[in-house]
Amino acid sequence: MACDIFSQPRLMSQSSCQKLPFFDSFEEQGQGNMTDMWFGVSVSSGQQNGLMACAHRYVKPTTIINENNVHEEQRLGFGICFQYSTSLVPEAAWVPCDGQPVKDYHLGFGLCQAGTSCHLNSKYDVQTIGMPGTKTWRGGVSSFMKRDKYIREWLRTNTDSSYPVENYAYLGMSVASGNFFDKQRLGWAAGAPRANDTGAVLLFERNRAPNNNELEHNRTLIGEQVASSFGYVIAVVDINSDGLDDLVVGAPFYYEDGVGGAVHVYLNEGAPRYLYQGMQYRKVIGSKEESRFGFAITGLGDIDRDGFNDLAIGAPYEGDGAVYIYLGSKNGLSERPSQIIRASDVKRTRTVPSTFGYSLSGGVDLDNNKYPDLVVGAYSSDRAFAIYARPIKNIKAELRYSLPIDPTTEKCLSGKEVCTTFQVCLTTPSDFDHRTGDLIVVQRIEAETFQPNKKKSRVIFKKAKNTETPHILVESFQMTDYSKCTTGELILVDRSDIHTTIKLKLTLDLDNDLDRNDRLHVPRIDQYPILNKKLGTLTIPVDFKKNCGDNAVCESTLYTESKLNLPNEKGEPVYYLGWETMNLTVSVRNTGESAYDAFLHIEHPSEMTFIGRSVLNKKSVLDCSTENQTLVRCDLGNPMENGDLAELLLKFRPEREADDLTTMRFVVHTTTSSQDTLNQRPTTFDVSVVRAAELEIKGLAKPEQVWYGGRVVGASAMQSEAEIGSEVTHVYSVFNYGPYMVPNFKVHIRWPMEVENSRKNGKYLLYLTELPKVQVNGVLTSCRAVKDNSVDPLGFTNKQAIVATEAPTAAASRSRPSTLRIPQKKSTDPVIRRTTTTTTPKPTTEDDYDYDADYGEARPTTTTTPKTIYARKVITERNYTYVSSYGRNTRVRRDMIVPAESVRVDGRVLNVVKMRCNQNTRCVDFSCTVTNLQKHNSAVITIKSRLWNATFVEDYPRVDQVSIFSFAEIRLDPEIDIRQKTTNDYAEAETKAYPDSSLYQRSEGAPWWVIALGVIIGILILVAIAYCLYKMDFFKRNQHLRNGEYEPVSQTEKKELTQFSQYPDSNFH
Repeated sequence: MACDIFSQPRLMSQSSCQKLPFFDSFEEQGQGNMTDMWFGVSVSSGQQNGLMACAHRYVKPTTIINENNVHEEQRLGFGICFQYSTSLVPEAAWVPCDGQPVKDYHLGFGLCQAGTSCHLNSKYDVQTIGMPGTKTWRGGVSSFMKRDKYIREWLRTNTDSSYPVENYAYLGMSVASGNFFDKQRLGWAAGAPRANDTGAVLLFERNRAPNNNELEHNRTLIGEQVASSFGYVIAVVDINSDGLDDLVVGAPFYYEDGVGGAVHVYLNEGAPRYLYQGMQYRKVIGSKEESRFGFAITGLGDIDRDGFNDLAIGAPYEGDGAVYIYLGSKNGLSERPSQIIRASDVKRTRTVPSTFGYSLSGGVDLDNNKYPDLVVGAYSSDRAFAIYARPIKNIKAELRYSLPIDPTTEKCLSGKEVCTTFQVCLTTPSDFDHRTGDLIVVQRIEAETFQPNKKKSRVIFKKAKNTETPHILVESFQMTDYSKCTTGELILVDRSDIHTTIKLKLTLDLDNDLDRNDRLHVPRIDQYPILNKKLGTLTIPVDFKKNCGDNAVCESTLYTESKLNLPNEKGEPVYYLGWETMNLTVSVRNTGESAYDAFLHIEHPSEMTFIGRSVLNKKSVLDCSTENQTLVRCDLGNPMENGDLAELLLKFRPEREADDLTTMRFVVHTTTSSQDTLNQRPTTFDVSVVRAAELEIKGLAKPEQVWYGGRVVGASAMQSEAEIGSEVTHVYSVFNYGPYMVPNFKVHIRWPMEVENSRKNGKYLLYLTELPKVQVNGVLTSCRAVKDNSVDPLGFTNKQAIVATEAPTAAASRSRPSTLRIPQKKSTDPVIRRTTTTTTPKPTTEDDYDYDADYGEARPTTTTTPKTIYARKVITERNYTYVSSYGRNTRVRRDMIVPAESVRVDGRVLNVVKMRCNQNTRCVDFSCTVTNLQKHNSAVITIKSRLWNATFVEDYPRVDQVSIFSFAEIRLDPEIDIRQKTTNDYAEAETKAYPDSSLYQRSEGAPWWVIALGVIIGILILVAIAYCLYKMDFFKRNQHLRNGEYEPVSQTEKKELTQFSQYPDSNFH
């Protein structure tokens, strides 16, 4: 590819570009091949020192002797640079790598590619050339400069083993020279965009040893991001005009989210450190990803005539390309670009160019108007654009006077209006040429609405009274003299605030629109000057007249009292998380002169949001607003007059982030533009943040009362869980009284599963049919059993086959043993026998079992036998005799029957059995997890079971009541750090079981009067019978009388009577 460089005479049409003369004789003399050398890959101009242009792909053929001592032709990629005069006449050609060792080809100087970058220093007439291909692309720098008035010489970087960069660092991809270490001593800078993986810039100075032409390495600046190509381009600009050059380094491949490219600005700090690694630097980043912001950088010179050099930065892939203009100042580069030139702004072209800003060249006055211009390249569009700097006119705006507004006086001559006047004068410097072009100055004054949050102005301009925008005054006039003064008159139209200063903004502009439709001729840019915006902008204050005493100083006295409406603990206010609001009461009284611009300020944590205020005294009308996330400002009145009292209640609401707080700070203070003679210190409240949640658990049984009775059915004969007994449900409710929500806690359940008998299994009490369930906010989850096999151990839910493990008169167990147990009544037990006839598998003797020889176990046979139920008044154990297929064992099992207690209820004495965990009942444990229980919400735990009817029918038929208790306990994780009372963290649920009438009906005692009446009637009947017998001589005896007396019986007669009785037998007549 053959490349050319074109020049264009100033102010000619764009079709008159001329090709730069070339060294045709250089190729003819056999110095090398000019084809495809990319002439113009780098160009640098030095104004009075002419122009330097390079071609880094210049190749010189040569013959070398290889290792076999054979001559071999080789193409050496040296690169070349050409020097031109200011009139663009060729002067010299430089090949800095020619004559250097090339035997090892790329390991030496065989592919040094000199001219990849170049820099022409016009101040010192020094040409610097970058050679990034030297020594396996380590790179290097060569510089051609004057030794004295007549001799010029080459300076080169060292290429030995102590070289400061590694292979493939590309040192020399960018080069520059300037006053880095002294205002009178030259230094060099070279970029190595692949050094250290991040990129680096190396600074060099000339070795001061005699006859030494080495550029000695001084220090290195290292990039901050890998693969950002820090040092791809560099520019030397004295941004703050301190006489020392500053260094601007591009990193076009720097990346962040939404960022594409970066430019690092190093301001020279001067002696003793100047520029150094670790110094503070300014990083300017691109506004769009992959825009390659910083791909091209150039110094512009002083384009705005403020005494500081300015800078242009290219972003060729930001859309179709853009160029950013930054202005210099004594503090460095401006924070924001003063201008952004986009590809679409170049309207003189037929099509929008692409890659606009790929290359830049600035600092040269192309149109000879004493302002430096800018040339922008767009390589993919094969175009370059000359952007001329417009001349700047300095017109300064100054306020001569502004009379204060007196709301009580009507000064307008044309009506009953409150008015005031002000005067503004425009001045120009002495060198201002008033004769060049008729400059028309446009003066625009806007009242108040230019300020943020100001939608309406309190004043209007009398001259603009009848316009659509009466608060904006626009006037145009010619600057025919060095000074021009205008007077404005304001009318007060809004008296709601008659104390705050009114602000007016004045801006100047020139009425000289540039004709952008002419595409054939370059316009004379001097005819289109612009104004210096720094001088042409002015803010005009208009005050109100204030009554502040004879000395015109308002001496106010603001006394503030404040109180947080919170409880105190150990002398400090405490805020409980979960409270919806927190209130602050403040009162402010002015006991001095009027306080203008009086405000109350409340600083608060960002986690507490201000939601409103209430005025506590009717005389105050206070407006409070949030200034930012942590500051509330309340207007106390403008002015706040003597004796005024402002009382208000401010309300704050906690945000979700407040959950992480442990303390909060509130600061209350007042401000005024008047002189506060009290100068009261701010009031500070340090508030402790406490997490407290009052949890209460309650339990109940559904139903509370159940009955047991009927026939006993063994587990093996049950077909469904309904045959177990009545359904019993215990419900525990945990209510959060607040104020804080509880993120996580557990409820531990103890469930009465069996009767305690000191062995592995006992008789069932409340048989669980499913896992307990917990419901919170409509979400239902299951609890976790602490031990396995705690729920439905016999598998009724899954309808599995159930094998009887006890005789039907005993409770079923969990597994099927190889022996069967038959209850045997003790002969000494006091019993009440009740016989019923039922059909049930009830083995009574060994004859009732069929033995299975394979398994050695007995199987019960079904017979119809009288069934006897044994009931005891005081029984603690029951004996069982074990029967196996091998004969009768002598081992005895004892089942526990809990004794009844005598309890008086409503004047009656009842026999009640109480079943509790850890006393006489074996319980199973469950853990229920509750999450995010908000205040005033509840969690409901439901436990479903069946009353094991057989256990109660067999063991408790003659009691009045059996009470079965379950137990629940709230357990909070101590790491959550929540305060709460533990007295109501425990609860029981009680199921009352009663025997039905088929088992036992307790006889009721007869009334006393019935007993007394029965006794009386019995006595009367006895007396009547005795009287009747008496009348019948029942009580008289038969006697033998002699003369009215008893006749004695002889001994012979007495003997006969005793022997034969008194009544003669029929055999004796």
